[in-house]
Amino acid sequence: MFYCTPCNCLMYCACINIIIIVIFMICALYDFGSNFDEDGNLRLSNQHLRGMYIEDIVDDRYNKIRDVVIENAVKGKTNVDFTIMCIRNQHTICDNYDGYQEWWRQYILRNGGEVIPKNNIQSKQIKIRIIQKIQHSFPGSNITKTYKNCCDAYNITW
Repeated sequence: MFYCTPCNCLMYCACINIIIIVIFMICALYDFGSNFDEDGNLRLSNQHLRGMYIEDIVDDRYNKIRDVVIENAVKGKTNVDFTIMCIRNQHTICDNYDGYQEWWRQYILRNGGEVIPKNNIQSKQIKIRIIQKIQHSFPGSNITKTYKNCCDAYNITW
């Protein structure tokens, strides 16, 4: 007959915990291993590939904005206006003009004319990530958003 003494209960709980940890580790290793093919190459899902494409856009836009900020700081200026993924309309008539679509059209032309599935790429998330990178790179700066010449326009002040 089994009597539960404090020592027996502690050993029982410890055994259960070890079994749970082992099961968790086996599941984690299996999940990790399923990301590689039989040759050891990393499998990339559509989500991974889209993420790479988005990171390329984020890095491209961030680098251009960062360079403009640094160039203006060297010249003694304390603020810069910029847009993200939008080309301003010089005539300020926005009825038949979409600065975001114009940016995509020119981006496609610059990158070899490849058709880019815009419906899978959320510009709002890209903009947020770029703003976060800028804020991280220039701590203490102030970024404000307005709408100007058919685009979301930003101003960074330092």
